[in-house]
Amino acid sequence: MAKTYSMDSKQQKEALTNAKAFLKAAKVLNASENNDEMILIIPCAINVAFSCELFLKVLISKSTGSFKGLHGIYDLFQALDQNKKSSIETAFNTRVDFSKPQNFSYNCFTDFLKEESDNFIEWRYSYENTKLSFTITAWIELAEILQSEADK
Repeated sequence: MAKTYSMDSKQQKEALTNAKAFLKAAKVLNASENNDEMILIIPCAINVAFSCELFLKVLISKSTGSFKGLHGIYDLFQALDQNKKSSIETAFNTRVDFSKPQNFSYNCFTDFLKEESDNFIEWRYSYENTKLSFTITAWIELAEILQSEADK
């Protein structure tokens, strides 16, 4: 069973600052001038996934006061209240078009979250895995939406 943690307002602000820094690092690593550097996809994936984890933990902490020490994005997302989940999913679906199979191999937001939920763990140890999935555009969109929600 995962341990439960809490954040006071100072820790929430620090976690939010860190999440923003990890997202910024991911965007720098994903910049067009780095497109030929496939080796940068690993730190990009780790940074954006970790930023999402931190944003979610801040959101959960703000609403419930505590969160479980999990890394899975899907599980953390499920810990949000229904209104927050709906708001995030609606924003995501307006920014990400799942009808274009060349861009996404998922049918919906929930499929994306479930399938790529453990990217933070999997990409940190990418040398152990031969089948990794990472949809950079969707992850950055998700991180930006989570940041917007956490900034409220």
